[in-house]
Amino acid sequence: MRGDFINQKLTNLLSRLSPPRAIAKDARAQAEEMKLLAKAINSAMPSRESDEWWLKFEEALLSSLQTRAWPTLREVKQSCSDIRSGRSDISDELAESNVLNIAIEWFNSHGKPHPVLNSPQITNQMVDQGMLPTLRYARWKGFDLTTEQQREAIKQRSCMEEWRCHCTIMARLNNVTYAEAEARERAEVSPTELPLELTAHAAE
Repeated sequence: MRGDFINQKLTNLLSRLSPPRAIAKDARAQAEEMKLLAKAINSAMPSRESDEWWLKFEEALLSSLQTRAWPTLREVKQSCSDIRSGRSDISDELAESNVLNIAIEWFNSHGKPHPVLNSPQITNQMVDQGMLPTLRYARWKGFDLTTEQQREAIKQRSCMEEWRCHCTIMARLNNVTYAEAEARERAEVSPTELPLELTAHAAE
């Protein structure tokens, strides 16, 4: 039962990350690596409140990762040790800063949210820091939003990328040209919802 719990949780965690290059195409080596990680976790996980402990462990581990590759045995043991000693609570601010930096670097490199570090809190921080211009843009790019953030995003202007994609889809659905579809959409949409580039052209 305990082993099944760890294997299930660990498998789910690692599926969101990439295996090391050295064993990327070696299923047997990956299985052996997972056994080592599971053994380390099993030695540290308490017999009670396993779910609560795992949440703390996963948060501490992900916060310490510099890439989206599988954690090393040393990183797993360190995260277990941090939880046991209470250092994970002490370093919350540092860990949060590290997570945000990783999320920002990933977006700058790939143009989309980090596959693991994606949450409404991170989205809000990236908007506050100007890394994402608006919540509407964040939603378009696939960042997680709360229900309240979703409502606010709907009221904001779309970006040109979202607008062009929308008009292209409408043109295909209605079997018309892009120009015709865009003209129809502009007639139906409030000027406050149009991309700034279009409102600037209209003013000229």
